[in-house]
Amino acid sequence: MVDVTLPDGVTPSELTHRVTYDVPPDLPPPFQALLGTLREVPGPGVADDASPPIVIAPPLSGSG
Repeated sequence: MVDVTLPDGVTPSELTHRVTYDVPPDLPPPFQALLGTLREVPGPGVADDASPPIVIAPPLSGSG
């Protein structure tokens, strides 16, 4: 779940994300071969859902 705060009147049609990472230069060769040169993994796009959030009740009731 992602909660994004934007200025009033701004509504994107889609959100995307990516994970960027670094690896130590002395990484053992088998791990270097596994990771290759890729240092950024693109995530899927998510369509905007501008509907109001669902309000739920607390899961428990009563004292204590």
